[in-house]
Amino acid sequence: MEFSPNHPLIKLLMKGMHLNETGNVEEAAKTFLQAWNEAADDFEKAISAWYIARLKTTIPGKIDWYETALKHALNAHPSGITKSLTEM
Repeated sequence: MEFSPNHPLIKLLMKGMHLNETGNVEEAAKTFLQAWNEAADDFEKAISAWYIARLKTTIPGKIDWYETALKHALNAHPSGITKSLTEM
């Protein structure tokens, strides 16, 4: 996946980030979940799961989604995920 503001998944994630920043946390969570559901590969799943985890309000919820993000990151093609692992 190319990190481009024109990529459909990146558009969804940017929309979710904007919603979160403007206080629309529930809508942001729905948007991140939509990105998760539309993710086409492990790399996209990893990124989407990371954003979902950030909005979870319980430690177990955060851990579950961060573990999911890590699992998909480790399954993703190395050239695509290497740059993102440091952010996770």
